[in-house]
Amino acid sequence: MAVKLGYGGIANTNGARSFAGKVAVTGVTISLPAAADVSGHIYFIKKTDSSGNDVTVDPNGSETIDGETTYVLEDQYDSIVIQSDGSNWHIIAGWYGPL
Repeated sequence: MAVKLGYGGIANTNGARSFAGKVAVTGVTISLPAAADVSGHIYFIKKTDSSGNDVTVDPNGSETIDGETTYVLEDQYDSIVIQSDGSNWHIIAGWYGPL
């Protein structure tokens, strides 16, 4: 399953820029908007279920997340907070497992 994050959140809706991924049936890929279009924006992404399916965060085009082409949340409650600098994405916080 693919989910596109837009300017205001999931699928270009207004409100919080966040995604809590329940991926019990299949993995999910979160496609980020172009970093240049959302410079300074912050996104919170969390895997909420205990399945073995991953949440993959995929930057736009050749953009990266801390130098990597994708970022994978594998375990229940794994989460990251990322911010655009206008060119790429940077992890500004992350948690693995329950807090």
